[in-house]
Formats: sequence, structure tokens, C-alpha cells
Amino acid sequence: MKQVDRIYFFEGVKSRLFDGKLTASQSEGLEAIVSEFERRELEDFRWLAYILATAHHETGKKMQPVEENLNYSPQGLADTFPTRCSIYPKDTPRKPNVKAISIARKPVAIANYVYAHKNGNGDENSGDGWKFRGRGLPQTTGRINYKRFDCEYVPDKMLDLDFSVKSMFKGMIEGVYTTVKLSDCFGATKEDAIKARLIINGRDKAGLIAGYYTEYLHALR
Repeated sequence: MKQVDRIYFFEGVKSRLFDGKLTASQSEGLEAIVSEFERRELEDFRWLAYILATAHHETGKKMQPVEENLNYSPQGLADTFPTRCSIYPKDTPRKPNVKAISIARKPVAIANYVYAHKNGNGDENSGDGWKFRGRGLPQTTGRINYKRFDCEYVPDKMLDLDFSVKSMFKGMIEGVYTTVKLSDCFGATKEDAIKARLIINGRDKAGLIAGYYTEYLHALR
């Protein structure tokens, strides 16, 4: 089992990734993730670095479980959910459709519409989109994913730091989110921090997160 040198690690991430200063809540989140790595008696610091990089990106550097911000403008909806909220999904720049204009700045309506019939959710009127909106360190979204982490009936449990950390490790190690897992990307003969984004969310911001991964890995070593 590898142990993380806390002094070296916290000084490293503070200077490399947090503009020289860590808040108490950021430190708490970082410590919770590092402690879970050690509790599980894992050996590959690259796994820990990518988990940290993922949390860094998904929480906007807060390093605490967050709730998805769904307060979109019409244009924001068209850009973020082009298939459902733009007139011509494959065109750029995209134009908001009538539905996007009608639900803009209405988070509940937005969630219920854009997440309808996705990840085990019901239709727009079921309320599942809002109930199972993104929460946690990585943004767990959709009824089926909440069910996989045994919090389908208490979705706000994903906002608990300890629970969210344990869920993130389980999801990224076992391939719960997309079937791609950490061992598919980091092993004895492989190290692919770009491919690793597939563990959570396709190729979205893969290069940016790979950059965070490199900085976290420096701080761990």
C-alpha cells in the first residue's frame, strides 16, 4: 500500500493547482480522496491523480460535492443540449429552439426536459430529470446511476462528502459510469490520461483534465 506524503502533496497542489492557497473545504475534500485511496490499499498513484483531476474539474476546484447548475439561458441550452434545445443541432453557431426559449432560466423545467428518457429516467412529466440531476464529485446523473450507488431513494446522499468519495472510487475503479475503468487506462504498459475521460463523460474536456492529472501526479511523487 502506498502512503501519500501529506506535506509534500498539499504544498505541491497548492502551488500548482490552487493559486498558492487552499481553503479549509478544499483541503477537506483533498484529504478525503487521498484517505480513501489509502483505505483501499491501492498502489498506483496514477489512479489517485486521475480521480483527483476528475473531482477538480467536475467541482470547479471546490473539491466538495456540488449540485448541477441548471440556470441556463436560451443560448446556453442550445450550446449545452443541442439535440434537444437547438434548431439545427449540427450547425454552429447554434440557435435556440422554441422549447429552449420557453424553459430558459427555469432549472426544474430544464432538468425534466433535457434528461427525460435518459439513464433510466421517465418522461418529462415524471420529474425524474430534476430528482436525479447531477450531484456529487463527479456529476452522478439519472435514475439508473443513483440506483447503482444505492441512493435512488435518497439522491441528496450524493452531496455527502464521504459517500460521494466512496461512490467516485467505486465508479471509476469498477467502470460503473460508462463501463470504462481506471485499469483500462493506467497499468503496467499503459498510461492514457486522454482516454481516461471516457470513464466519466466521453471526450469532453479530456485534454484539460489530463493537464490537471499531470500536476496532481507531480504532487504525489
